[in-house]
Amino acid sequence: MIQACQEIRRGQAPGYYADAANDYANLNAASVAQFMSCSKEELLKELITSRQEFLNYLGTLDPSEWDADHGVAHHRGGPATAGRIVEALLGDYRQHTKEIRNWLAGRPD
Repeated sequence: MIQACQEIRRGQAPGYYADAANDYANLNAASVAQFMSCSKEELLKELITSRQEFLNYLGTLDPSEWDADHGVAHHRGGPATAGRIVEALLGDYRQHTKEIRNWLAGRPD
């Protein structure tokens, strides 16, 4: 997500936008392949570390950058911004948390 924010700030569409029409299946498959051999503990450590790196990066942004339009169109319309990346990531985390809780409780999505 740091790279995506940097691309937007340079006026470039984030690379992962190319996979949006495919519901990010290619991006997710690459992530699964990269971390397949990791234990749960390693995955959680990676998640915590990458989250902190992203928070540190966001902390360096001027507040005006959160919603700044650098001429990049979001794949769902409107401008692509750092704020929209954060909103999408939070939405993903909430959705995946719900799915995991349902799975653990034996309920369908």
